[in-house]
Amino acid sequence: MAVKIIEFLGMNAHGLNASDYQAAEKLCPYIGTMCKKINRELEQKPMCVVESRGGVPLIVCEHRLLSTVMENPTSYQRARLFAISQIIFDEGIEPKDIEYKYEVTTRLRQRADFVLRDKRNGDACILEIQGGGETSSTRILTDHVTKWENGENVRLDDFPVRVTKSGKMT
Repeated sequence: MAVKIIEFLGMNAHGLNASDYQAAEKLCPYIGTMCKKINRELEQKPMCVVESRGGVPLIVCEHRLLSTVMENPTSYQRARLFAISQIIFDEGIEPKDIEYKYEVTTRLRQRADFVLRDKRNGDACILEIQGGGETSSTRILTDHVTKWENGENVRLDDFPVRVTKSGKMT
């Protein structure tokens, strides 16, 4: 599965030093608060994106694509919602024309990640975001990051082994 970490705490992992990470405030640039992985009872490493077999980026953080943590929306979140609105709604839409609500209960008693509405004409859509989560390699990658944090001679962007779907290293 994963062969290397591409993005770590919102930073390009290529050449990232452990001392730079340890000095960082641990703020997630996608939600504007402390990284949720760090705050969990069973701490995880703040990996955002890994590279899977064949060089395909794989988002492994539920907040990387578009988080529903919106108490104080970040510029990243607003930009993503605007980019999506430009595709969904009529041409010429501007940020001021968009209204959005997050984690909305619908008439069907289901939760929607977002409801976007074009204030110019009332058109609306439900937006569901699917992305992120653990992989079969999460434990192995976490151990690799711990070695990096402890000053061992490893790099985040150079994972020396391949991991099969069953989680075995080859």
